[in-house]
Amino acid sequence: MIGGLSSQAIIRLTLDGETVTGEERIPMGARIRDVEQGLDGAVYALTDAGDGAVLRITAQSP
Repeated sequence: MIGGLSSQAIIRLTLDGETVTGEERIPMGARIRDVEQGLDGAVYALTDAGDGAVLRITAQSP
């Protein structure tokens, strides 16, 4: 996963070795500076703004 500043999205890439085979853009409505996966399995995204935030993203239960 990578952060998109101008796209205001998280971009999830699918890889086959070192080759990108797929891409999914997840709109966030904010400039995303960085994305990391935590030890708890959640995805953390850092927004790029004067009042920036750390967002914790988890899977939603059905």
